[in-house]
Amino acid sequence: MARFLKASPAFAGSRPASLSNADAVIWGIPTDCGAGTGRLGAKRGPKAIREASRIWNTARTSSGFQFPDHGGLVDLGDVDLAGAKRADVRRRIAAAAPPIEPGRLNVMLGGDHSVTRPVLEAAGGRWGLIYMDAHPDCIDAYHGDRDSHACVVRRLVESGRVDPRRTVVLGMSAPEAEEVEWLAKHRVEAITSWQVAKTGIEKACRRATQIAGGGPLYLSIDMDVIEAGSVPGVENPEPGGISTREALWAMDFFGRRADAADLVEVSGDADPAGITAKTAARMLFDLIGAHIEQKGRKVR
Repeated sequence: MARFLKASPAFAGSRPASLSNADAVIWGIPTDCGAGTGRLGAKRGPKAIREASRIWNTARTSSGFQFPDHGGLVDLGDVDLAGAKRADVRRRIAAAAPPIEPGRLNVMLGGDHSVTRPVLEAAGGRWGLIYMDAHPDCIDAYHGDRDSHACVVRRLVESGRVDPRRTVVLGMSAPEAEEVEWLAKHRVEAITSWQVAKTGIEKACRRATQIAGGGPLYLSIDMDVIEAGSVPGVENPEPGGISTREALWAMDFFGRRADAADLVEVSGDADPAGITAKTAARMLFDLIGAHIEQKGRKVR
């Protein structure tokens, strides 16, 4: 039976509380077993993000919402992957994944992007997916590896866990020719970072939720969706991504709509200044805070 290892420090703003009264839950998967297309180090992402969240004296969102003193966010820690071989990782994730409950935002910290697949498989059901990534991750295999982080969307569609008609890649900037062909064949819409720059982040986010809404909604965020110069600590940085400000606006927007989310591909070893982890922590404040704020308004 997989278990969680207590995070030290825990994500800022989290409180000791049971899942039964939590507005949001955060948990980590410290692995880069599905990576290898660029620089490694994503297994240290959850720790780097939590440490970065402690830089600020107050846990608050960019829009000004301050996290409550009680309840609110619970940090479960990291799935214990000690000694796990690659074949064991998916089983441990499936055994440990907290249930996704209505009204409680479930947020996973990666890790490389391959961990999105076992999380959604453990969740069950059929999901709408907003996939924020410079890459659409739908090649058939990377050097023979069909479980690579470069194949996630393709495997999820094939398994039926996500609905291709309710799947959208947001912020795409560097697809392979094979991926462009696959997206068109399966009618998966992609909103490029170029389109975001031309029409604005609000229009892009509204279009994404229009496509993916109407049922359970999962938001998956690869930090390389952001312009490479702003987030040097990712495995595959790409020029021409969306801006940090656009990413923060998107977090506030999607935090009020998503049922579950993940944030992956923070490779701290490639960013000794900690800029990428700090950006990721700020994005999570905005994502989770928007959910808690929205839920509080509904209760009142």
